[in-house]
Amino acid sequence: MISGYLKRKHKKSYVCCETIYRFIYESVFARKAKLWQYLRRRHKKRTPFGFRKKRRALIPHLVSIHKRSSKANRRLELGHWEGDLIMNKGGNVLVIIERKSRYMMAFKNPSKHAHIILNKLKILTKKICRLL
Repeated sequence: MISGYLKRKHKKSYVCCETIYRFIYESVFARKAKLWQYLRRRHKKRTPFGFRKKRRALIPHLVSIHKRSSKANRRLELGHWEGDLIMNKGGNVLVIIERKSRYMMAFKNPSKHAHIILNKLKILTKKICRLL
């Protein structure tokens, strides 16, 4: 916030946020004044960049696309669907595509929660069954 404020007020000379953090965490004066407590996360020590935790897959029991059957890969039969969730600030869009016919359906969702997506998929499968 400080860096952004300075950038707006003094366009030619300002201090980047990394310099401010370095001052807070490494300066003797800043440590004595406990400036770290005014930061959003209020950590006494900064986590080194290389030591951050790796994220796990967001979907448990995810099956790789490489394990798909050869009939689905070669688009030999109908009924193999793939889907994706496209997320942005205004919400998200659920897109499902049938592999052989390349028939696509897309629906806007209010959130990305699993139960909402699952309900939307149930509605889609009912519509598909009526079409067939």
